[in-house]
Amino acid sequence: MRERGPYVIQPEMATPIIVNETDGAKYTYFDRVFLSTDGQNYRLMGGFRSLMLTTSVEVRNGRNHGSKDTVWAEIY
Repeated sequence: MRERGPYVIQPEMATPIIVNETDGAKYTYFDRVFLSTDGQNYRLMGGFRSLMLTTSVEVRNGRNHGSKDTVWAEIY
């Protein structure tokens, strides 16, 4: 841990479910947003939204972290 420096540990949280009204497909998603700071000010560096079908093996196993089934969208 000393080699990496300070960082934040966060618990796994339940992800929301959204439904595609066109075909009824259900997706779960999460957003990752990255900020920088100089100790006084914060700056948005960007981020991404990750969507996965709730029927995917990864989601059913609680691993919504990105795979070949992930749909990515940039946050800027």
